[in-house]
Amino acid sequence: MHDLLLLIVGAALVNNVVLARFLGLCSFMGVTTK
Repeated sequence: MHDLLLLIVGAALVNNVVLARFLGLCSFMGVTTK
């Protein structure tokens, strides 16, 4: 059960970083194209 919780937390952190980079890239592209 502890391993499962750790896996969920790890996946959430990875997804959060990927999402943050993706949003940052989108906003950066939006700024450069204007």
